[in-house]
Amino acid sequence: MSRNENKTGKGAKASWVYLGIMAIVVFILLATKYWITDPQKDTSAAVSAAARLTEAREAGLPVWLLFHSSSCDSCLEMEAIFEQLQPEFKGQVAFVDVDVYNPAEEQLLRQYGIQYIPTSYLLGKDGKPVADPLIGVVAIDEMRQILTELAGAR
Repeated sequence: MSRNENKTGKGAKASWVYLGIMAIVVFILLATKYWITDPQKDTSAAVSAAARLTEAREAGLPVWLLFHSSSCDSCLEMEAIFEQLQPEFKGQVAFVDVDVYNPAEEQLLRQYGIQYIPTSYLLGKDGKPVADPLIGVVAIDEMRQILTELAGAR
C-alpha cells in the first residue's frame, strides 16, 4: 500500500465517522421536535375545552370561544386581548381557547367549521352561537363592548 492510498483510507474513514455523528445529531434534533412531548403542552386541551363549554352551559354562562394558534401574529394579538379581558368578565362570560394545531382539538374544529384563524365564536348560555363568527383581530374596545352585551343577555 502506497503512502497516498493510506492517507486516502484514513481520510475516508474520518469522513464516514463525521457523517455518522452528523446523522445521529440530526436524528436527535428530529426526535425532540416530533416524538418527544413537551410537558408544557397539554394534549388534553380539547377535553378541557369541551368540558369548559359544558360547564358554562350548565352554569348558564355565555362563552367566548377563541380558535387560534401560537404561531400567527394576529392569533397572538387576539390571545393577548383574550387574556386581558378575561378578568373583567370573570363569572359573567366563560373564556375558552382552542389551539387549532393541537390534534386533540380536532372535534371542535370540525364542529365549528374553522377555516381561518383567529376565529371567535360568541355562544349564548344555551351553547348556540349568538352571532356570526368574528374572523381576524377585533380591537379590544370593540371586543369589550361585545362581551358586555353578551354578559347582559344572560
